[in-house]
Amino acid sequence: MHTGNTTANGTPKTRAPTRWDHTGPLTLVFTGGAPSRRGDLILPLRLPSGAGRRPRLLRFLNNTSIRHKADLVRRRDTSAPDGWSYEAHLMVLTSGYASPETRTRRQAAAGPDRVGGIDGNVGNISVVSFPGTFDHADRRIETSRVELIDVGLAALENARRKERGRKRALDRSRRATNPEQHAPS
Repeated sequence: MHTGNTTANGTPKTRAPTRWDHTGPLTLVFTGGAPSRRGDLILPLRLPSGAGRRPRLLRFLNNTSIRHKADLVRRRDTSAPDGWSYEAHLMVLTSGYASPETRTRRQAAAGPDRVGGIDGNVGNISVVSFPGTFDHADRRIETSRVELIDVGLAALENARRKERGRKRALDRSRRATNPEQHAPS
C-alpha cells in the first residue's frame, strides 16, 4: 500500500495493509499479534437485514453505553472448500422494546420478588424462577421444561429435508449454469 511518501531514490514507500485501511463492510478482526506470521483473521459481520431495520441497527451500533457481543458461527455450506462457512453474528446486550401492557403482564407473571431466566437448547427450553432477594423467607426454585413432541419433531425433520433439497437443487443449478467454475479438479 502506497503511503504517499517517497524514498531517497524517488520510489514510493509502501507498507503492508492493516485493518485500519479497511473501508468495506462491517467486519470483526481477530489479530494474530505482533509475532504472528499468519496475519489477521477478518470475518464479515452478519447484520439483520430487511425493510426498516437500518435506523434501528444504527441506533444500537452508535450507542456506546450498551454492550455489543460478537459470536463466531460455523454453518454447513456445501459450496465452501471444506464444507463449512464461518461468519460473525453481532448482538446487542440490552433489552428490546416492550409495550406497557407487556411489561405489566411480565411483572404479574414473575411477581415483584422473583427473578427468572430461560435457557434455549436444540431440543428443549428450560425456564427457571427464583427469589430476587436471598433474605426472603421463600427460597423455592421453580423450574419447567418445554420439549417438542413427536409431531413437532417430525415436522422439524420434514422442514430440514425440504431445505436440504432446495440447497442441493440450487447447487445443481449453479454448477449447470457456470460449468467452467465447477469443473472436476
